[in-house]
Amino acid sequence: MRVFSFALRSCIVALVSSGPLPASVSQSESPEYDACQALTAPEHDYVGTSIFSVPEALSCFNQFPVTEMQRKDHISAIKRFVNFHPYLDQMKDSNPPYFPSKINLLQELDKIAEDKRLVSEHAFHNAIYTVINGLNDAHSNYDPLCFTNRVKIYQPFLMASVLDGKPPHVVIVDTVFKESPGFDIYWNASMKGMPASSFINHIITEIDGVDALTWIQQDSDAYGGKVRDSSARFNKALPSYQWLNSELIMPNGSFAVQNRIHDGIKPVISYTLMDPSQPEGNRIRLEVPWAVSPGNISEAQTLFSSSSDFYAKNCVTQIKKQEKFSVETLVKPLFGNHSDFIPSMVWESKSLY
Repeated sequence: MRVFSFALRSCIVALVSSGPLPASVSQSESPEYDACQALTAPEHDYVGTSIFSVPEALSCFNQFPVTEMQRKDHISAIKRFVNFHPYLDQMKDSNPPYFPSKINLLQELDKIAEDKRLVSEHAFHNAIYTVINGLNDAHSNYDPLCFTNRVKIYQPFLMASVLDGKPPHVVIVDTVFKESPGFDIYWNASMKGMPASSFINHIITEIDGVDALTWIQQDSDAYGGKVRDSSARFNKALPSYQWLNSELIMPNGSFAVQNRIHDGIKPVISYTLMDPSQPEGNRIRLEVPWAVSPGNISEAQTLFSSSSDFYAKNCVTQIKKQEKFSVETLVKPLFGNHSDFIPSMVWESKSLY
């Protein structure tokens, strides 16, 4: 059974699709090669931290196939709950002064069900995530539990939008990992042999050949989601101070640290930097790969002991009808048969507020 969570306005829905696993959960060229187990190889050990690249992670995630029937059944299940959305008609053609939206959600989901290019579960779930994420609605979220929070992906720089008597610009204010030497080793070649902290206070003029402020806005609009206002998505992408337990902290922001490998991600981010201590016009160009990590070596070995074990532990669940869900929910649908997706409801009177 494949599992995902779907939040629709005032309720969080956990959909469980039952049925036999695909005949093979590994599609590697060599029967001896295990793309998930390969992530535990010694070359991914960076001083006790497990780190690998986006392509290496995707070689594991993309090997679990999804059939056309499974795509259609899964989308059918989602649509049963999407039909409860109060703004299905408005989101098709909404214009200012109201929130602009041109998304026919049911139609977009049907397109995913029919898309024969989506041959892996990871690509399939990513397609659904992208459509629902595009609503920019904090009450409409789709998180494929199989591939969300299994690894985190990192870029080294914490950035801030700065006004200091000049036009707005982006400055590196800190780095993601100050206490873990493994990440500096992983990024050593892309950082010209220097630690990431060497670039603190440098101005980022361009990212991937685009003005840095523009790029951050475009990236947060495409992948930030869950936030209605574009300026709020921009702010969410960057670290900002907030209070936690009477202490002022600075979270990493949603760009530098992410909990999933999103659709369309580039394995390497290109930065053009300017050292403010050097003459105007002096530029440094860095090509920095995403660092993908499940944590320490022991955590990686547990998570990726084999492809079949990864799938069994993270993508398959056994759920009993009377079992209480572990998070506060209003509705828990249960699917007894993979082919018809007819749910029986268990209502729990827990408040979300």
